[in-house]
Amino acid sequence: MAIRLHSYTAARFNATPGLPEALQKHQEAGGNDWVHEMFGPVFRRHGVEKVLGIGLLHHHFPLDDDESLTEVRGTSTAWKSQRGTRPHVWALSAKEGSLTPLEFVMDDDGDFLTFPDWGSKQLQQFIQELSKLIVDLSVDGIYGLVRYPGDDFPGRVEMTVGRANVNLTPTQAARHDPAYQSETAWYFTEGFRKRGFYLLPRKPTLSLYPSIPLITAFSLMDQLAEKALEFANRLTCCTCHFILDTQHRPYIGGECVVFAFEAGGKRVGVRMEQNVSATTHVKVEREIQLLEAIKREQIGHLPNLIGYDLDSVPPLIATGWADGHDLQWSDVTPPPQIRHNILKTVAEVTLDLLRVQESAGSALKWVTDKIYRTRTKRSIEGRLPGISVDDCLALQQCVSRFHLPSFDDAPHVLVHGDLHPSNIIVNGEGVECIVDMGTATMVPLQFSAVYPRFLTNEPRLIEGVFDWSCCGHSQAQKADRAFYLQCIVDMAPGKGKQACQYAEILALDDQEDRHWWFSAISRLDIMRALKMKPCPPQPHM
Repeated sequence: MAIRLHSYTAARFNATPGLPEALQKHQEAGGNDWVHEMFGPVFRRHGVEKVLGIGLLHHHFPLDDDESLTEVRGTSTAWKSQRGTRPHVWALSAKEGSLTPLEFVMDDDGDFLTFPDWGSKQLQQFIQELSKLIVDLSVDGIYGLVRYPGDDFPGRVEMTVGRANVNLTPTQAARHDPAYQSETAWYFTEGFRKRGFYLLPRKPTLSLYPSIPLITAFSLMDQLAEKALEFANRLTCCTCHFILDTQHRPYIGGECVVFAFEAGGKRVGVRMEQNVSATTHVKVEREIQLLEAIKREQIGHLPNLIGYDLDSVPPLIATGWADGHDLQWSDVTPPPQIRHNILKTVAEVTLDLLRVQESAGSALKWVTDKIYRTRTKRSIEGRLPGISVDDCLALQQCVSRFHLPSFDDAPHVLVHGDLHPSNIIVNGEGVECIVDMGTATMVPLQFSAVYPRFLTNEPRLIEGVFDWSCCGHSQAQKADRAFYLQCIVDMAPGKGKQACQYAEILALDDQEDRHWWFSAISRLDIMRALKMKPCPPQPHM
């Protein structure tokens, strides 16, 4: 199929969504989870990773009919002429295999970098395969192509000022405005996957950006730091000061940004969500309810809720600060005694969390509804790239295999949801605190029994294919899992009925298969991986 090249028009440029809408489409498609893994292998397979990258199609301001967005020495403005310029951003229509230039760059040197030869067999075959992938993923119209910026590309932060985009390096932008930066371009060279960034204008109206990262919307990081400090002062009735340099370098995780304070010998952490959306308030309010329940049950080694402010934008949560460092875990680290101390503590906290309960009805109905709501329905609507309705039905058919009728009416219990080493703070020879309850949730008891993430090996995505060979367990891991299970079994009788049931479920022979099946219900990457999981060999008749 020959590539069709359309001429530039301002109308086509203006037809791209504004950045907030473009980012929302990217997020709804789950692009952050797979953009490198799905697109990267195609670029490298055809040897074009130093020619092109993937870009999120968007515009910053509309153009008149006789204008084009043209970059000259780091600043893009609306130009009336295209003389001496070359395209460096193209819209790709995957269904018809066509390209339309959208943005231009002044070609100072006469041959700025490598200009794509769209008539070459190499690029023809590349566009054909990429177009098929985009259609299969149901993301046509969201992404386009961008020209590779060179091996020394430091990254870019685009700041819109009126009808001009000023391009800064991330270092320059951090000095000017240390805000969160959203990726809008991805490059796939080995060893250095360079990134393009965009920074929203100052003082945007939050209601106009309901799904954009919060730190972006606030623009200035020091505004967030000031808000956190004022809250900490009000909460402690003391004059707090920042510690651990978090005023300038707060801890930023997948969900939240965290500032640390000290006053009167006491340390406090203030957390706030990175994302503002219609569900943010509900999500944070639910987390507060769970933290209050943990406090009522006096469960140790978990964040101690000190206070919160739900009226703030973003909502604020203050907990006690845990001194220490992230758990480092491997087959040889930490040494045996410390290793056993950590496993015992994690097992005990896991069982203690079962005391936080809700009576929420049938587990069978819960899991059936969840599969339909988050998988089947979204697949029918075309919102699960790479996942077919048949894949969702196959997931549903496994319910009869893994549902345990004898535990159907057991209560829903609290699980941490992400027992990863980075969420386990150790100090000395044991666990100081298991942090980040933002992923904690209530699930039916029979689906709560899992091993911690640091005792489980996940499939690796290599060149677009999930490799399950790494999911076996080393001798050290087998010993760790056996010790952890024994801790659960030994502690359960003293922890109540639900703890004994939990131990019974965790010890089931099909626990590993149950784990992957249930993970696929909540994690798209695992669901995609399951499609590539080798079937076990069948016995000879």
